[in-house]
Amino acid sequence: MHNKKIILKTMLLRVDASHKIGLGHVMRCFALAQAWHRAGGAVIMVMRETDQILQERLSAQGIRVDLLNGVADEISYINKLVKQNSVDWIVIDGYQFNSNYIRSIKEKNKKVLVIDDDATLSDYSADIILNQNQHAKANIYRGKTKARLLIGSHYALMREEFLNKQNWQRDFPRIGLNVLFTFGGADPQNNTLAVVKCLIGSLVSEFHDMRIRIIIGGANNKGAMVRRMVEGIKNIQIYNDVLEMGEHIRWCDIIASGAGSTVWESALYQTPMILIPSSDVEKKIAVEMMELGASMSCLNIHESGFQCAIDAILNLSDDYAQRVKLGQTAGKLVDGNGATRVVDALLNFIN
Repeated sequence: MHNKKIILKTMLLRVDASHKIGLGHVMRCFALAQAWHRAGGAVIMVMRETDQILQERLSAQGIRVDLLNGVADEISYINKLVKQNSVDWIVIDGYQFNSNYIRSIKEKNKKVLVIDDDATLSDYSADIILNQNQHAKANIYRGKTKARLLIGSHYALMREEFLNKQNWQRDFPRIGLNVLFTFGGADPQNNTLAVVKCLIGSLVSEFHDMRIRIIIGGANNKGAMVRRMVEGIKNIQIYNDVLEMGEHIRWCDIIASGAGSTVWESALYQTPMILIPSSDVEKKIAVEMMELGASMSCLNIHESGFQCAIDAILNLSDDYAQRVKLGQTAGKLVDGNGATRVVDALLNFIN
C-alpha cells in the first residue's frame, strides 16, 4: 500500500502523556506521525507536558513538540499554530477532550480526525473518527456524528519498528519458557509491582526453568522498587524505557500485558497473550480478544489477585496446542499497515 506524496502539508496532533494516563495515546499518535512523514508531510505534536526522553525520541523522528505549559487559551494557541504552519489535519486523541473541545477546534479548522476508543461523548464534530479496537462497531456512533468512520484493527496504528519485521513468523516451541511482562509506559495501576510480588512467591518451585523479562516504562514511578525486589534473581531481567519493543515481543513465547496498544503489536507477531486490563476500555478489548480465541484474559485481577495470571502462564507454557491456536488467531487480526491506511484516508478525504 502506498500513500500519495504530499508537499508541505502538516499534521498537528493534540495528545498527552503522564503517569496517570500512560503513554498509549502518544505511542499510537507517534505511529500515525511516522506514516504521515513517509507520505512527505510534516508533524507537530502538541502536549501539555512530557519527559525529556520521550521528547528526544519524538524529535529524533523529525516531530516538532510544542508544550502547552503556561498557555492560558489552548484553543487560540492551536488555531494560531494551524495558521502559521499550513496545517492540513488536526488529530485529537485523549479521554480528556470532550465534545465542546472538539467542536471548538473544528469551528476554526477544516479537517479534524478524532482517535477514539469507546464512543462515550455526546457528539463528535469531526471529519473522520478512528477507532482501532476489534470490539468497535459503526453503530456505536449512530446519531453522534456525520464523520467518516475508520473502525477495527484493520486500522491499528503500528510504529515503524514493527513494520521492519511485519512479515516475521513465530516458531512455537513445545514448551514455552520465555515470558514477557509489560504494562505500558506508565502502569498507573502498578500492575508490574503486583505481578513481581506474586512471581517472587512462585519462583522457587514453579518458575525456575523460565526466562522472564519485565519491561518498565519511563513513566512508571515504581520502577526503582521493582528493580530492587528482583535483584539477585537470575532468571528475571528488567528492561527500562525500551525503545525497540518488537524485539522483546518476538523473543517471548508468552506475553502477559495490559490490553492497550500492546495487543495489536503482539498480534502482529502471533504472540500467545494473557491480557490484564486496567480500564473499562481495556476490559472490552480483553473480552473481545478472548471471545475470538485470540488471547486468554484475567478480567478482574484486582479482585482475584495476580495468581490468576501466574496460573495461566504455567498452564499455557505446557499447552503447545493452545499457544499455537492463540498466536495464529491473533495474527489474523492485524497486518501492520493500519497507519498507512489511515493516512490514505486523510489524503483522499473530500469535504
